[in-house]
Amino acid sequence: MKIKGLLLLTALITSVTAAQARPYPDYAGVCTTFKGDNVVSKDVCVVSFSEGAGGKLTVLKTFNKTYSIDAIERRGSGNYDSDDINDSFKFTINGEASSGEYYRHASFYNKVSVDELEQLNELEEEYLYCYKSKSVDICHS
Repeated sequence: MKIKGLLLLTALITSVTAAQARPYPDYAGVCTTFKGDNVVSKDVCVVSFSEGAGGKLTVLKTFNKTYSIDAIERRGSGNYDSDDINDSFKFTINGEASSGEYYRHASFYNKVSVDELEQLNELEEEYLYCYKSKSVDICHS
């Protein structure tokens, strides 16, 4: 009986700790908003990120605006091996539907595919994480 209770307690502790969100340290970044391919604004911002069971949260705080970007896992999407994160997650920005995440080159601002992203990583070049909304796209370093 003691072993059964110990196993149950171990399973309970494991499931509780596995379901908690994992926070990451905040950091100072640069947030850039785009309308199409044109830069609308560029500000210093605080980037906060956490992830947990079934989702991720990114909060970008500039001097005059806060963007809350939620990525909720699409249950049963069957695309867990996909290179396109938008196949596996549903994105919202400040509660409004977003068409998802994409990347831009940090210096030239051109959109970058997943294959190009791997090349940038190999060259140790920087890129921006971007999220598309109806009015503007918000990107951060």
